[in-house]
Amino acid sequence: MRLEQVRLQFISLPLKAAFETSFGREKTKRAWVVTVRGEGVDGYGESVASDWPLYSEETHASVYYAIRDAIVPRLPEEISHPRQVFPLLHDLRGNRMAKAAVEMAIWDWFAKSLSRPLFEILGGQKTDRIPVGVSIGIQPDTQQLCEVSDRFWQQGYRRLKIKIRPGWDIGPMTALREYFGASVPMMADANSAYSLEQVDHLRRLDPLQLMMIEQPLAYDDVVDHGQLAQQLSTPICLDESLHSAEDARKALALGA
Repeated sequence: MRLEQVRLQFISLPLKAAFETSFGREKTKRAWVVTVRGEGVDGYGESVASDWPLYSEETHASVYYAIRDAIVPRLPEEISHPRQVFPLLHDLRGNRMAKAAVEMAIWDWFAKSLSRPLFEILGGQKTDRIPVGVSIGIQPDTQQLCEVSDRFWQQGYRRLKIKIRPGWDIGPMTALREYFGASVPMMADANSAYSLEQVDHLRRLDPLQLMMIEQPLAYDDVVDHGQLAQQLSTPICLDESLHSAEDARKALALGA
């Protein structure tokens, strides 16, 4: 397949409801959309970077320059399969969100050129329905948290991930568990808002029988998470700390 054009478009869409985490409050969804074009077919990818380097060091600005100046110049004119793209970008340090946006667009382009669904090319199998969860931001009070969560549950979401931070954690999560009972799968996402010195506080989440607590400690840590895991009965999910399969292997080896 001949790659003829890579196009970047910046979008800014208002959210239906503001989304608040320990990083702050968002009212719009802003992103770079990547379009790759060739042989009459367009493929699309989207960058998941943010305005500011809070969740990740990557931003809209860094993604733009990484794609324009470093990634696109490495792409060949002829691409026989999307799997040849990642090795071409391996020597570029970091910039994973920028790389992924381009790679996703090429996968989409490849699948469309074959008139086959992408899941099939990736080895997936057709299913009628996939149970999904929803991420629920910090709410003004626990009553609204319960109401918002119940609305999502009634819509068919079958896993509730609740954003927490110091001052909005034990009380809201306890109220939500009492509201739904023990059968509804729930988890807490801290986005690196705590430290190891707060282990006694985090241990108060254990009686709530959560599926997991996501990234409670520093965004670049695995060592302290290993120590925390030994002191909690609630499983720990790492997010910001993991960038590769190798990172995951090391985290498992440390019990993090």
